Amino acid sequence: MAAPTTQTPTTKPIAVVTGGASGIGLEITKLLLSRGYHVIIADLNSALGQEVSSSLPNTAFLHCDASSWPSLAAVFKTVFQTYGRIDFVAANAGISEAPPYVYGTRPKEGEAAVEDEEPLKPNTKVLEVNMIGVVYTVNLAAHYMRRNPVSSDHTEKGGKIIVTASAVGIHPMPAAPLYSTAKHGTVGLVRSLAPFLSAQDNISISAICPAVTDTPLMHDSFTQWPPTITTTMATVMRGYETLVSYAGVDGAGKVLEMHGDDVVERGLLDEKVAADWREGAFMFVNGGKSIW
Repeated sequence: MAAPTTQTPTTKPIAVVTGGASGIGLEITKLLLSRGYHVIIADLNSALGQEVSSSLPNTAFLHCDASSWPSLAAVFKTVFQTYGRIDFVAANAGISEAPPYVYGTRPKEGEAAVEDEEPLKPNTKVLEVNMIGVVYTVNLAAHYMRRNPVSSDHTEKGGKIIVTASAVGIHPMPAAPLYSTAKHGTVGLVRSLAPFLSAQDNISISAICPAVTDTPLMHDSFTQWPPTITTTMATVMRGYETLVSYAGVDGAGKVLEMHGDDVVERGLLDEKVAADWREGAFMFVNGGKSIW
């Protein structure tokens, strides 16, 4: 993979945004630029990514398939080798659910089921991009953030990861069950990794959970959704900036949901039980040796 194009070596903190060429990802890119980052836009759409990067200063573009470990690994390796550090990662790339659906085929109204009809294998690409791709992205982000140098400009190793999850990672979504499954998975990943990464590596991981937002992914159907389960891009970015603004690992494990004009932190229902689970994350086994 060729190195990203950049005019001069930069002392700016380095950010990687998957799916950064459009929708929420593009707004994340612009927000990070406004906060002084040099942003690498990692996107599957090369034409759009290059067009966006050429129009925004302090950005570079790398082609990336967020469902592919080799593709993501090459992006992160190239960025680290080019700039010497990775300070911020937005695990943002995502797709919508597509047929054949997990609930299978049903006979049309008034028609009898065909007894010898073969079942169709569900399309699981949405899981590969929206959940497995996030697992890959978070793994690679943590790997390189642990290797960030300490310098006069960046006094601590570590970094910040923000995952673009969804309100349907908190609530059920019968119309898109695998999409909802993927987003539930990413919320669980954030909450489960946060204690380890923050305590051991000075890495903060958190998530945004927007309701239905008017993006290229949802534009054609946006007006069909009830207003109570939609939100504006401005509200999404207000929540995102809240997570970006936390100092150090203060925002680790936070999950922010956006509905309408509201940004709400979604904690666990029983804090005592949640605390026990967090404590359990650091339990020792095998004669006093950590599970890590």
